[in-house]
Amino acid sequence: MRTCESYEIRESLCDCYGNLRLSNVFLMMQETASMDLVLYGFGREELFDKDIAFLLRRAVVEVKRMPKMNEIIEVGTSQVERQSLVYFRDFEFKSQDETLIIARTEWFLVRISDKKILRSVIDTESFSQHKVDIYYPDKPDMDFIDAKKFDSIKTAYSHIDANMHVNNTQYVVWACDAPNALGYLEKKRFSFDIFFRSEVKPSQTIDLFEKGQLVGGICEGNVSFVARFDDL
Repeated sequence: MRTCESYEIRESLCDCYGNLRLSNVFLMMQETASMDLVLYGFGREELFDKDIAFLLRRAVVEVKRMPKMNEIIEVGTSQVERQSLVYFRDFEFKSQDETLIIARTEWFLVRISDKKILRSVIDTESFSQHKVDIYYPDKPDMDFIDAKKFDSIKTAYSHIDANMHVNNTQYVVWACDAPNALGYLEKKRFSFDIFFRSEVKPSQTIDLFEKGQLVGGICEGNVSFVARFDDL
């Protein structure tokens, strides 16, 4: 991978079983991707100064084993492809020679002030040889008509990031809170696929639903995200 960062799995990052929370997997991916972009001269601060941000559209994650408390891991990332407006970025979490987690993610650039999707305004290189071997299914979709509502949440200050909408890690927290998600999280070996469809903003309320292995949210009549858990 082009950029690798080391992380110590502190207790505060773990769930009640002493395993890294899935939401913190996403946090580490965000941080490592940001460090990779620094090499191009487009770190987080430089992008914000230009009123630009990368927004996550989709992530497919395969958890072979969750990192454990006090374990030191290495997270590697490379941009592996670009198609039109979409940047594809892969990740690999390793502990010594053991691959723990692999992920493929899709991002696009937006102007922060008006959320307009932008064509390429930064020059980044793709490393196709760094692609991870991951199963990439159709995007998760959900029929909310007969889905079961399990929560309704008004967005709080702590949910909002510098782009003035809910950070993608918070959607993962909500998905993991679905009653049916526990069965997958307890196995410690599973896949997770999340597709972001519309953003949730400050003070809005999102209704959360589940249907089998699917979890989704609706905010002000719009589907905000759909996620799918599955066995590996």
